[in-house]
Amino acid sequence: MNSREAQFQELFQRHADEIFRFVYFRVFERELARDLVQETFLRAWQYESKKVVWNERALLFKIARNLVIDQQRKNKDNNSLDELTERQGEEPATAEDLTVGIDSKIFFKNLEQLKPEEQELIQLRYLDGFSPRVIAKMLERNVGVVSVQLNRAKKKLKQIYENSIPKN
Repeated sequence: MNSREAQFQELFQRHADEIFRFVYFRVFERELARDLVQETFLRAWQYESKKVVWNERALLFKIARNLVIDQQRKNKDNNSLDELTERQGEEPATAEDLTVGIDSKIFFKNLEQLKPEEQELIQLRYLDGFSPRVIAKMLERNVGVVSVQLNRAKKKLKQIYENSIPKN
């Protein structure tokens, strides 16, 4: 194995799980997500052989994002969080897990009320941990625009959450 292959294998080991989660969160099908992750790394390999990469992790997420968009255009079939939870079929084991499970279910239910573009920004920033600057490069937008859109999406999500709390 040459050094490029070894570096790429290390890249795969470092990022495959998070790319899988990123894709799975959007397609909600395990096998399809695996296929799209495989295609993501294949395209990254081909891209890296031709160009210098400014941020490997961001490149992987950008490729994965584009593959998901292509897949959604093909299917035009959106799955809901309810379908995801039905497919998983697992109940939390402890009281702490139950609280986290409830909190995350509320979060994702509220997140679904945002526009797809807003959902994507929230996920990239707060679930995947990208900075606004990296998100801007990934989405080919201005950093200021991304920051404003993130702030608006966050405020909108907060308002949705506050409206979902029963008033006593």
